[in-house]
Amino acid sequence: MALNKILTANGSRNHHRFTLSVNEDSTSGNSSLLSFTFTLSPVVSGYDWYGWGGRISYSVTIGDNTYSGTIPSYDGRSTVTLNSATNIEIPHESDGTKTINVGFSVNDGAGQSYTCGNASASDTFTLSALHKAPVITNLAIAETNAQLTALSLANNVIAQYLSVKQFTITATLYDSATITTCNVYYNNALIGTANSNVVSVNFANVGELNLVNNQVGLTIQVVDSKGGIISQNYTYSVIKYTKPTIEATSTTIKRKTGSGTNLTDNKANLNFVGTCYLANDVIGNNNTQQVQYKVWNSTEPSYTNVSSTASGNNITITNYEISNVLYTSVYNYKIKIYDTFGNYDEKTGTIPTGKVVWSEYPDHVNFDRATIKGKDVLTEDSIENGSNENGKWVKFPDGLLICTKRVITSVAMTTYWSGLYEGSMNLGNWPYTFTSLDSFQVSNSSIAGAIIECMATEPSTTSCGTIILCRPNSATYSVSIEVLGIGKWK
Repeated sequence: MALNKILTANGSRNHHRFTLSVNEDSTSGNSSLLSFTFTLSPVVSGYDWYGWGGRISYSVTIGDNTYSGTIPSYDGRSTVTLNSATNIEIPHESDGTKTINVGFSVNDGAGQSYTCGNASASDTFTLSALHKAPVITNLAIAETNAQLTALSLANNVIAQYLSVKQFTITATLYDSATITTCNVYYNNALIGTANSNVVSVNFANVGELNLVNNQVGLTIQVVDSKGGIISQNYTYSVIKYTKPTIEATSTTIKRKTGSGTNLTDNKANLNFVGTCYLANDVIGNNNTQQVQYKVWNSTEPSYTNVSSTASGNNITITNYEISNVLYTSVYNYKIKIYDTFGNYDEKTGTIPTGKVVWSEYPDHVNFDRATIKGKDVLTEDSIENGSNENGKWVKFPDGLLICTKRVITSVAMTTYWSGLYEGSMNLGNWPYTFTSLDSFQVSNSSIAGAIIECMATEPSTTSCGTIILCRPNSATYSVSIEVLGIGKWK
């Protein structure tokens, strides 16, 4: 049954009356929908001819909602609506009851003799008693991905992209209601639903989770047969597993350099850079990765396994030799990396035909490879270069290797020695491994007033080493260092 509340108050000059009419129009679930009308009318006492201009403000309160405005010019005789609203949703308490404050105030700031004056009125408004919403009394979560349960992953820990969690909800219901729907939400998106108290969520379909301190928030919702709704938030720890990936720009199968007149070895080299989740946790310690390839020029074959060694999460294969790739034909290839959980990434491409070393024309000869006194003459195709997260490298056919990199980080210079403050900086690894390192140079790019003092750890064929920086003051500084290495790759 609809309810209403009417409040009235005359302006302090007693010429005009304000009326606030608040109505409960309907109920839905555990909420009421309200409307209100706020009017101004003359008081029949011989002053209905008094009118005024604007500059009189008012405020209407409906529960936690406020509606404010300014009274426009008024002729003093008619009844006017100053404000109104519908479909104001007021949620009830969990037991179905709700009482709100309603009221209004008028502030006469005009300073005129014949305006309304100030006015106010307030009261409480008890809404219809509704059905009491359910109460969640217990929530159990269980991992149902057999691979993860075999690895003893805790039930209350979610593995990103992998977990299939079963939520069992225990709720107290009222007024003989029954459960209609149970839902699980992430970021306000529905990720699991059931017409019972058991909901399954496959996190492979949820995607990457936004984590705060390696945790994620989920909302559990219960809806009963009488429209009662309860939503409650829960927080779970997350293992941020990531799917295998291949860096397309660093993954190629290319022709080998042949010898003699033609590229007679009919071979190609596989070069591969990828990432497979091998982090140090219950998943990573048991996760394995596999790299595969297939090469064909007519019928697509099955995959061939490639032995690879992972360093942390990174997997690199360099110059893996593939035989029986005729230099006279164009070949297709696929490269694939996958892990224990069946997730994978795959890249495709083509291997172009090989080249003869020289082509003869009536008036000239074009050389793809030439020698003078037994030494190769460098051509554009004979020099290789590349880059990765550790920098850039250039390889020459005679075995010369040049590596460069820039290292940018913050260095705390806090160790005091002989009038200066020192700090160390690890320069990381070379972008390409040397067989021998012949020379090494470190230079300043932007060191915020610091000076390179010495090498704390000497460079090797894989590592650029560690340097010691110093400056007169103790602080943490942004440092940018250029590193150059020259040596051999074969």
